[in-house]
Amino acid sequence: MLKACGQVEGLFLCRMLEAMDRQSFGEGIIGDSAGSAAFRAQRNQAIADEMGMRGDLGLADMLYTELSSGGDGS
Repeated sequence: MLKACGQVEGLFLCRMLEAMDRQSFGEGIIGDSAGSAAFRAQRNQAIADEMGMRGDLGLADMLYTELSSGGDGS
């Protein structure tokens, strides 16, 4: 179950990185081509997967604790 919680943390991180990666204006440093979009998506996924499995945010541990206790908040 801890592995699944790490994957959830990774998914959250990936979405957060994607949101941070959106350009508010202009083209950005590496351009706006389909290739650069694919590169950014792969980079974000790799970073998020690694951080999620390491538990850098602590979200996986909190989820695991909550799910292990039955989710009653105690």
